[in-house]
Parts: sequence; structure tokens; C-alpha cells
Amino acid sequence: MNNIEIGKAINERRRELGLSLEDVGKSVGVHKSTVMRWENGDIATLETSHVYLLSKILYLPIETLMGLKSNKPIEAGELIKHRVKIQNMLQEVKNIEDLEKLEKYIKFVVLAK
Repeated sequence: MNNIEIGKAINERRRELGLSLEDVGKSVGVHKSTVMRWENGDIATLETSHVYLLSKILYLPIETLMGLKSNKPIEAGELIKHRVKIQNMLQEVKNIEDLEKLEKYIKFVVLAK
């Protein structure tokens, strides 16, 4: 993979997950203009710590962000969105009603497939 392909992978995954340039920038600790430069193939400022954080927020293998081939499967964006929502709902469970809402959501996700 060359720098343009790495940038394209970052851009496509960010869009697939419904994240803005600002969302990614805040999570990585850079300005949104830096993320835009990475997406355009200018990855000279892509430090190791940035690669790690990008991998976490975009759910992409580190190898992909380093331009290497990876055999790790890339999870579908929709599945990731549901997982994050379920994780957030779990953290907010305070009573049986909250648990019932979580259960309904999980059933919805399973039946939607």
C-alpha cells in the first residue's frame, strides 16, 4: 500500500462509521486538518501513537495503517456501530427498565439481519 491508499482507507472507514474529521482528530489528539491531510495521502506526520489511536477508533488493523498487508478481517461498520451502542447502553444500566431497553435493542439488531 502506498500513502494514497492508506489515506483512502482512513477516509473510507471514517465515513463508513459516520465519524467526522473532527471526531477522529479529537480521538487521536490532532486537528481535523491533520486528519484531512492523512486522508489525502500526506502521512508524514502519522506518528506511532497516532497509528495506534486511529486503529482503535476506526477498528482497522495497525498493519493497514502502516501500509502492510493484513490477514485480519475488517469488521463491518454497521456491526461496529451496534457494538458501540450496546456497550454504551450497558454502561448506563441502572435498573430493570434500562436492561429491558438493552434487551429490546439486541433483539432488534439480531432480527434485522
